[in-house]
Amino acid sequence: MKKLDIERIKSHIGESEETFAEEMEVSVEELRSYCDGTAQPSGELLSKMCEYTGLPEGELFIGKHAAKFAVAIKPQDTYKPSEITKNSLVEYIKQGGAEFEEETLQVEIQKIQKCVNAIRKPRISFAGQSDTGKSTLINALLGSEKMPAKWTPTTSIIVYIKHTDDRPSFIKENVWILGKKSDELWDDSRLNDEKYCREFCIARGDYSLLEQYGTHQKEKENAQRASAAVAFIDSPLLKNCDILDLPGFAATAEDDALHRFNTQQNVTDILLYLSRANGFLQDRDLLYLRECIRSLRPVEKAEKNDLKKLGNLFIIASQAGSVNKGNATELNEIMNRRCAALCEGYKLAASTSKNKSQSLLPFRTEQTGYDYFEKDFRDRFFTYEKDMPRLYKTFAPAITDISEKLPKAIYNDFCRELRKTVAESSDIIQKRVAEWNDLLNNKIKYMDLAREIKQKEPARKIERVAEMDKMIAFIQNLEASSKQDIQSMYTKTMETEYLVSLMEERGVKNKKSDKEDFVSAINELISSQVQSILAEKSKEYTASIDKYIEEYTASFEKYSAGKDVNIQFDVLNSFALGLASLGVLGASAVWLATSFTAFSVSILGILAGWGSVLAVGGVIGIAIAAVIAGIISIFKAFTWKQDLAKTIISAYEKEKYIDRVFNEVEKYWDDTVSSFKKGSEKVEEDWQKRLEEYESIADEKNIPALEAKIAEAKRGLDFFTKMPLPDAG
Repeated sequence: MKKLDIERIKSHIGESEETFAEEMEVSVEELRSYCDGTAQPSGELLSKMCEYTGLPEGELFIGKHAAKFAVAIKPQDTYKPSEITKNSLVEYIKQGGAEFEEETLQVEIQKIQKCVNAIRKPRISFAGQSDTGKSTLINALLGSEKMPAKWTPTTSIIVYIKHTDDRPSFIKENVWILGKKSDELWDDSRLNDEKYCREFCIARGDYSLLEQYGTHQKEKENAQRASAAVAFIDSPLLKNCDILDLPGFAATAEDDALHRFNTQQNVTDILLYLSRANGFLQDRDLLYLRECIRSLRPVEKAEKNDLKKLGNLFIIASQAGSVNKGNATELNEIMNRRCAALCEGYKLAASTSKNKSQSLLPFRTEQTGYDYFEKDFRDRFFTYEKDMPRLYKTFAPAITDISEKLPKAIYNDFCRELRKTVAESSDIIQKRVAEWNDLLNNKIKYMDLAREIKQKEPARKIERVAEMDKMIAFIQNLEASSKQDIQSMYTKTMETEYLVSLMEERGVKNKKSDKEDFVSAINELISSQVQSILAEKSKEYTASIDKYIEEYTASFEKYSAGKDVNIQFDVLNSFALGLASLGVLGASAVWLATSFTAFSVSILGILAGWGSVLAVGGVIGIAIAAVIAGIISIFKAFTWKQDLAKTIISAYEKEKYIDRVFNEVEKYWDDTVSSFKKGSEKVEEDWQKRLEEYESIADEKNIPALEAKIAEAKRGLDFFTKMPLPDAG
């Protein structure tokens, strides 16, 4: 009589006897009878055991493991309220907004329109090296075999996967392949812009195009032109979220650039980072994973929503069945070890930080109100094997949970912020109406004021040019001090004795894995400090901009001081409007995200604005680590610490790390200067229009036009008051 080895089973699956019995739908007593040989399980039960544990007949169970399983998840459709609200507001703005021509009304309506148009489904980004099973997992989650199983990219193609309900009417096919226009990549936020999409489209058809344009099989002559694809699939998950499948980051340099674009500039809503369990999270994985985590949107907010800490992060040991047929004990040991290696870089950065934050992710802590520790990271590690349900039994409910809760959290944030923005817009319009009425009722005063202003304007402009020059010099000083601080940090770090002392302090052993992990930790140390320095300088800039605008406002208020006139010139709003017209802002984006509510409305959080800071100095380390990894094994045993330290220093110098970082820092501050100038120019343009308005009142022919403005603005206020604003849940 054969006996089940329950200890072997428990060790292999990482569960208790009681849990295993419950999963098999038998009592503990019945299970024990199979273990002591007094009874034999039925063939059906044996097959069920094989399927659940992944153990074949030769290892204690009869019957072959022949599971057919797809982990298609079916979250509740929680995006629906967002969709209904967006459609309702879009239609309201379209019908009502078209009747207004007055500039102030148009600007404020466009603000609301921009907020409403920003509503979108959260995006699940799949990242990791090639051949980690990203497409296999996507197929499993969708319950569909539409993505090519063999995903070995020959082109840097990004695949956007959306629900069939999101397909625009002009797209009849399931797949469109998109190319490039010069260096411009296709923007999926413009999916409903037919002219724009047709300009990028190079092929259309069924799902086989994904294989033809995204893998080595069946390469097309124009495959190199492909940069993106959009595929439409009917799946419950896609009701709530879009999916973004990135090419393996180690495939080509262009792939790395695409990863950077999609994880930093676009910011990641939900990240699924896959690494094969057999060889889990090696050095380049650690480096790139940290880059992805740095740009992971801080969606959880203490006391504001019920999302878990790092709940939108999934670090997945894929193909987990390859580790001793999915042995749970071994998998847990691997994940524990690599989680520690991942966190070592954060701990090293925290230990050398001036702020001495206890949180391993201090920037995220600022945004969420939570501290982050190694346990929080470990809770986000999961296993996956497509044919072994027990190896994704924790992953499946976790991804279901975030795909249901995140759309709700986004919607509630949007409702609150939209109400604030509408209130601000209404206030701006009311002030303009009050000023126009005063202008109409006190024409003489304003004509006299306009003449007086004209006389004083040359002096004010000279003063403002001087203040602008001071501000530009201040920005240039910020650039110089950024580089100086970065150079000091870098010089201190890139010393043999210092690196050796860090190895001794961190307990680095003479093992290949320890050495590689230390190299990865040093990269995190340097890049995090580069970004911390730039963040602090950016905060100095925002404080100076606030003071600059305050003084700018005072320069106009002098004109009306002591006079019974109602000048309502909003320098803050005008300056921000000037910035909003630009695509790249440097530190001005940080100011917008922290100082100006109407433009910092972001329905997925407030990380936008810090993207340029977080992008500096990170990905370069991947190439450096690759150089070092190739020579680690030849270090002499008795001098290995010194050898490793010298190799690290040499690799950073060879890759010209500091020069490349300085190039990025220079661009960041150049963009800041450009955006600052643009904001100031917009203020002056708007002020000149205001002066023309005051002067025009001298001509009686202009009175009807002003009265019409007042009437239109009042109708505009009514338009804002009756707007169907949603309530947060």
